[in-house]
Amino acid sequence: MTYKLYWESDPFLVVSYREAHKMKFNRDIERDNYIAWLQGFYNGKSFAVAYHNLRLDKKNKHKAIEYLKEPMRMSPMTEVEKAEEKETAWLKIKASLDALKANFVKKERL
Repeated sequence: MTYKLYWESDPFLVVSYREAHKMKFNRDIERDNYIAWLQGFYNGKSFAVAYHNLRLDKKNKHKAIEYLKEPMRMSPMTEVEKAEEKETAWLKIKASLDALKANFVKKERL
């Protein structure tokens, strides 16, 4: 609020500016809190992956876990993206079933 607005304007304008400042301050606090939470999530995920991978031994058949390859998605998926994801999931299932079938046929011939 400028000096001129403060002294020459409506006195209730100060209250509006004060409320707007409070709203901006609260929004900034919420954003900072969310960023801190997100950073904690990523740190927790990295610690979990590191701990799991350090505890692997040759006896167990557990595979090493990979850290996230891309950032977490914050916005909802569009319909096109949902359809693409469904299609890729179906193709993966079909490929694994084809491999299983080929393995079964191969064993049957023996």
